[in-house]
Amino acid sequence: IPLDKLSGPELVYRCWGAHLNPSLTEQEDLRAALESFLARRPDEPEIWAQLSQLYTFEYSLWFNPLDSLVRARRAARRAIELDPSNQEGWVSLALACFHDRDEAGLLEAVDRVLRINQRASNAVAWMGNILTHTGAYDRGCQITDRAMALNARAARRRTVEEARMGRTVARGGPGWRPYHRRETKGKEA
Repeated sequence: IPLDKLSGPELVYRCWGAHLNPSLTEQEDLRAALESFLARRPDEPEIWAQLSQLYTFEYSLWFNPLDSLVRARRAARRAIELDPSNQEGWVSLALACFHDRDEAGLLEAVDRVLRINQRASNAVAWMGNILTHTGAYDRGCQITDRAMALNARAARRRTVEEARMGRTVARGGPGWRPYHRRETKGKEA
């Protein structure tokens, strides 16, 4: 089925699949399809949240770095504006704030994600993961432990986090540095 013929939920599923094996052409096609969908139906918070995540991934993967984080934050805010309890909107905002090094925005979004639905193991695990990358290891690991208690498959995330934490400490300290692309551009990560 062509992307422009997919329903909102079908577009979300396609985006989830694209995150598993990202490619520049698929990101471009999905971005165009999401933007087109929202031009026709602008009141869909789940689609705004997904578009925000797509913009953030474009930034982090170097697919489309020009103002991607500005667009990601704008799309996440639109999702939240349409539905303040939209957990994916808050997850999307947290991811964009993380990459933009906006600690206050990140912490606000993480807190909202956790207040909206603590049983959404993937969202909870995401928040724990990004907090460990900021240097908030104890809190990040506690949050990830919560996700693991809900979903045993989330245990893999914890192993990855612990490996990354060790790598961070080995490279000279906590927080943001080894994982933020602005500081790794042109360097071996």
